[in-house]
Amino acid sequence: MATPEEQMSPQEQKAYNEALKRIEACRKKGKRGTSLDLMNLGLTRLPPEIGKLHALIGLYLHDNTLSSLPPEIVKFQALRELFISYNLLTSLPPEIGQLQALTVLDLRNNQLTTLPREIGQLQALTGLYLHDNQLTSLPPEIGQLQALTELALSDSQLTSLPPEIGQLQALTVLDLRNNQLTSLPPEIGQLQALTELDLSDSQLTSLPPEISQLQALTELYLHGNPGLNLPLGVLGFTWMEVANNEGNPAPPKAILDYYFARQKGTRPLNEVKLLLVGRGEAGKTSVSRALRGEEFQKDQGETPGIEIRPWNLACPEGAPVKVHVWDFAGQEITHETHRFFLTERSLYLVVLDGRGGQQMEEAEYWLSHVDRYGSRKDGDKVERSPVIVVLNKWRSPGPYDVEKRRLQREYPNIRAFVETDCREGHGIETLKETICAVLEQMPAVRQEWPLTYFNVRQKLDDLAMPEDAHQRRHFLNWDAYKGVCAEWGVTEQDQQKRLAENLNALGVALYYGDDERLRDTRVLNPNWAANGLYGLVRGVHRKPFQNKPGLLWQGEFAAVLAEGMEGMSKERGATIDDYPEERDGVRVHDFLLELMQDRELGFLAGEYRKQPLYLLPGLLTLDEPEPKDYDITAHIDRAELRFRYLYELLPAGVMSRFIVRTHPLSDDYFRWQRGVVLGWGNARALVMAERRRNPRVDVFIQGGTPEERQELAGVVRANMEEIHRGLPDGLKGREELDLTVAGDQYENVEKLERLEAENKPVQVVTARGVIELPAEKELEQVQPAKARRKTAPKLKVFVSYAHANYKLWERLKTHLDILKNERQVSIWFDGKIRPGSEWDDAIRKELKEADIVIVLLSNAFFASKYIQGVEMKEARRRQQVGEAEILPVLLEPSEAFTKHRWLRDLQAVPSVKGQLRPISSFNPGVNGWHLVEQALRGMIEEVAQRRRR
Repeated sequence: MATPEEQMSPQEQKAYNEALKRIEACRKKGKRGTSLDLMNLGLTRLPPEIGKLHALIGLYLHDNTLSSLPPEIVKFQALRELFISYNLLTSLPPEIGQLQALTVLDLRNNQLTTLPREIGQLQALTGLYLHDNQLTSLPPEIGQLQALTELALSDSQLTSLPPEIGQLQALTVLDLRNNQLTSLPPEIGQLQALTELDLSDSQLTSLPPEISQLQALTELYLHGNPGLNLPLGVLGFTWMEVANNEGNPAPPKAILDYYFARQKGTRPLNEVKLLLVGRGEAGKTSVSRALRGEEFQKDQGETPGIEIRPWNLACPEGAPVKVHVWDFAGQEITHETHRFFLTERSLYLVVLDGRGGQQMEEAEYWLSHVDRYGSRKDGDKVERSPVIVVLNKWRSPGPYDVEKRRLQREYPNIRAFVETDCREGHGIETLKETICAVLEQMPAVRQEWPLTYFNVRQKLDDLAMPEDAHQRRHFLNWDAYKGVCAEWGVTEQDQQKRLAENLNALGVALYYGDDERLRDTRVLNPNWAANGLYGLVRGVHRKPFQNKPGLLWQGEFAAVLAEGMEGMSKERGATIDDYPEERDGVRVHDFLLELMQDRELGFLAGEYRKQPLYLLPGLLTLDEPEPKDYDITAHIDRAELRFRYLYELLPAGVMSRFIVRTHPLSDDYFRWQRGVVLGWGNARALVMAERRRNPRVDVFIQGGTPEERQELAGVVRANMEEIHRGLPDGLKGREELDLTVAGDQYENVEKLERLEAENKPVQVVTARGVIELPAEKELEQVQPAKARRKTAPKLKVFVSYAHANYKLWERLKTHLDILKNERQVSIWFDGKIRPGSEWDDAIRKELKEADIVIVLLSNAFFASKYIQGVEMKEARRRQQVGEAEILPVLLEPSEAFTKHRWLRDLQAVPSVKGQLRPISSFNPGVNGWHLVEQALRGMIEEVAQRRRR
């Protein structure tokens, strides 16, 4: 009869022999033979000789094909770590309970269906990892593992948990992802040390009230349990997103409060936001009117901003749905503002018409916007807002040229194409039926809301639209909003925030949660904010200051806004009377100006009669400067560095946002709607957009030293990168660099970086044949070689400054843009968040993650109680314990600075020949900022060196 060894295949015998060899080597070490590595050998069985290793502390058997463990395992009385993951175990021997010293038992990715009762004898066990098995139940004895802190049971087939699980008083992490649990035992509430509980992708239909007793819980994941009917907005980020540093989990208390509030009573939402987008004259307003049963108007004027109308839609399969219809203006000057109001969990109508022959371009343009701003991530899944493409004016002259199947392939959120003609009412009923069908497929529409949420919603509606129009409230500050929530039973801070986000997605109220300077203001009437912003843009377009295109003087703000609001009706709650200088504790004019600047529609350009002047680049003159003022052709001809960004369609606002972001470098040069000239040292950059032929943004840099040209390229690239970050994927530009050979020889920058990483040259076809150029040398035109190496530090920089010094912060930002292009810093935080308990956490979080804190010292800086009491206190603490460095920058002479000895001891900058000088003493000021940049570079290098040690 053949022995087990004789039954082995050659490969198995080879693995067995290797195991024997390692066992013998470990045995010869005697008491020093404490660790045995038999990983990834292909073992089907363990040699009995393993039982001779009495000193073994760690045994590593993962990535083999073991189907059982030998009885000799009981001899490992000193064993602390046993790793047997990724094998074929179907059961564990009862003898495993004799391993009294075991602290970690890893049995992931096996085929276990049960655990022996003896598992409870492992009193020293702290980590038990059983995910990816076939367990259907746990033995009650598992409750005896009093030292256990981590229990991983994900991706199994558990249908229930034993009550004894509540005895695991030391347990901090319990992972039950992807099981078949329909309920939890009440004893789950006894796990008082538990901080992380993952129950995602199970089959839970209810939660026990006792789960609310988990006071130490900081992370709770319930995603993928449709039976609980918890919306994504309540659940927050998934565990995978948190693990990838993409966000923070929703507070468990907020999730559970929402869940149990619903147990007290709910009602279906039956509401949705519907947005009509498309070019001007596509007939969006006519479609909106036809859907709502209003007559067709032949001479329908263009929508001046956003028209928001209620529509009660009767659907055959459920209760009527309250639809909030948003009809967007189609004029090009308004496109930049559209993105502020496009929201997720909404229904979009992309309205096209048969004239002009540009239907595919228009469709792709708007579909890309919807895909970017109407999508929501949930782990690896993306929830996209559905789209109906309306082929309007179907019976008017001009055939349609729409590739339906290609569009649906590229934009799978398209639910239907519907042909309409509002003049005759053609297709309107079909469109209504299609809308109803799509709404029934949107879970958020029929989502069950706690009655407490409806109570808050009703109170906010009463404030926004009272019977007496004179009592109308367009906005609340955050404290007042919290007061309304608390009054009606929504007391948890995170619940209040998520309710605000839900109402924002519905389009019934606006919440600027992602905007540092604006989120204290909770807008109750979206018409008010939307049309106030549109009115401001239209007003500056019609009535610019001193007839200079795009210029707004704050002294004329009221008159300019009145001009822009002309034609807007009281019915929409957005007439000039709704925009006094101050109302209900909010400085209305300042709010709109901050909204304009925060959305990068304009910037503070100077002063006139001691009042601010603002410039809106999107409203500048379209034509470039005359040659006598600035010779564009000569600049292009002399350019020593050229690169460009290519687009399928150039999105509205790219050029104007770029001008806003880089305006400190163009103050002394030229700006127009499609271009700008930037200056840096002796280098000049000409940046121009071309929309019609081969859509692109060209960059031509000439003059100065190679270093100045490279730094100026860095400013351009860092800002274009930020602009692209917020654009739909299909509308982001592709960067190309003109190579250092004669003629226009542009090459994709990503390709050059790949060739550099592979140590390969780039091949160029010329009239003299193929030549090869070093990729690194070409890329060095726009970025130092060290920036593309894996060792680039990418430090985080926090900048603390007083709001009165915002213009000076913008000067510093240019230098940070250069450092960002060099990958010296990855992000920075500019401290624009308004002080207040709601936002302190965000400020403290950024401070705790910062490697370097730059403080811009001025009299206003030292007068700020918030800066001194929060930002400087935390920065100093972290500097004293070696967690961060502080770089003080003196902006102006300050007596208060002399009283802060610890700041003076940190060697403030800028310094000339060892003598500290304020930025205000430099003429030009850029010389002082260059010294600040040099000091910052030195500090970055010091921090990076410490990290490498």
